[in-house]
Amino acid sequence: HILQTVKIPFVATGDDRPAVLGVGIEITEQKAAERALQRTAEEVSDLYNNAPFGYHSLNSDGIFTRINDTELAWLGYQRDMLLGHYYFVDLFSPGSRARVDKALDTLRTAGRVEEIEGEMIRHDGSLLPVNMSALAVAGEHGEITGSRWTVVDDSTRRSARAALQRSHDDLQAANEALRTAARMKDEFMANMSHELRTPLTSILGLAEALQLETYGSLTERQARSLRIIERSGRDLLAIINDILDLSRIGAGRLHLIVTSFDAVAVAQQAVQQAQSIAAQKSQRLSFAPAVESLEMEGDQRRIIQILANLLSNAAKFTADGGEMGLVVEPAPGDAVDFHVWDYGIGIADENLPMLFSAFTQVDGSRTRRYEGTGLGLALVKSLAELHGGSVAVESEIGKGSRFTVRLPRRQPSSGDTGQT
Repeated sequence: HILQTVKIPFVATGDDRPAVLGVGIEITEQKAAERALQRTAEEVSDLYNNAPFGYHSLNSDGIFTRINDTELAWLGYQRDMLLGHYYFVDLFSPGSRARVDKALDTLRTAGRVEEIEGEMIRHDGSLLPVNMSALAVAGEHGEITGSRWTVVDDSTRRSARAALQRSHDDLQAANEALRTAARMKDEFMANMSHELRTPLTSILGLAEALQLETYGSLTERQARSLRIIERSGRDLLAIINDILDLSRIGAGRLHLIVTSFDAVAVAQQAVQQAQSIAAQKSQRLSFAPAVESLEMEGDQRRIIQILANLLSNAAKFTADGGEMGLVVEPAPGDAVDFHVWDYGIGIADENLPMLFSAFTQVDGSRTRRYEGTGLGLALVKSLAELHGGSVAVESEIGKGSRFTVRLPRRQPSSGDTGQT
């Protein structure tokens, strides 16, 4: 037990001998409380001085009244160099002082400020990037008597932000370079395709004239050879035309000739074009419009091109004697749906994302069974999007595929919008 004693000298009445009155007070709990309070104060002091952040307090004039060891270590000052006589704003670089002054004004009116960025001047003259927050301290009558500040070393974050900005700038520059290269590639391909198409057209014309025996009669062997030349030439011309169209779309040089027409009639034309392809493989090609007619706006020739490519694709991947077809129907949102379906080989789910990429084939091996450049579906997607539409596919291996082209019935403007 701990006792506090009080001794009081006195002289009893009628007795001239001095005496002492002693009083003992039990203060064990009080001492325990004092020790606990002291430990708490030491703990708070340790936390304050060794925190990973800087802390300081200012009086109402902006003079330091308290600062923790962390901030002193960052700045390279001794405590007695700052306390009582160093104005807070003077510790900042000239470019930061206006922001800090403004923060002090805001603190006096709002009682709180956050996310103040600045650069504090270290004792050696170097700069410390910081991010600060502060709370105002009010007196008994509500007047502002000072403020308490939290200071974060912002060096790492700003370095990371600067590095991120540099990476962003580099990425933008790289993207612009890629876009420029893509435009140059598209322009080159468009020009080259044109140069290839011109002589090929002459070859096809001459082959046709020879088949008509314009220059004399032909033997059966010669006629068969000319048919092979013409068929191969037309296949090559179709490839060149696809390359040319994709290049012009990529270069922004392909525009639509928008007219009003019957979507059912246009779909019927695409089916008629595909009949010869289906007949070569004894395939059944059906046409099932949901309505007798359906007026829409768009580039009629390009929509036939979309459907013809899809029907040709369906025929290619459907076995001899198989079935495929085209359905036309109104769609939500004042649109038209063209569904091209087949009972062909189907497409695996993992191959669907690459299906509409140019020059990409699901079977890219050297021993692939199906010929083609991989341009048809890419062109379908590009032409559909040029109309403000979309293309989607559903497929199952061994059961077939269903491609849906959805196009708006109305285009933003009608008439000739450019060269096609």
